[in-house]
Amino acid sequence: MVAGGFADSKPLQIVAPEMAASQFTPVKWRIKTLLKDLNMATDIAKKQKSSTPMSALAAQLLQLHGNSGFLDQDPATLIKLYDENK
Repeated sequence: MVAGGFADSKPLQIVAPEMAASQFTPVKWRIKTLLKDLNMATDIAKKQKSSTPMSALAAQLLQLHGNSGFLDQDPATLIKLYDENK
């Protein structure tokens, strides 16, 4: 686990076990909300002529996932993009 390291975060501490257990309810936050926020951040960065490659990549992945019917699901469901047994 990443506890205590630079990659540690409270959201990751909550979401990682849920992702590992495929436990996606209750929905605490929605893909569409996170996608809206990421798109807003990348739009502001573009206007400021700043690069945000990781935010842009995250937005692309969330959009791909949302296009597969997950817009109203919890962001933890993003792991399903990599699940061969969907």
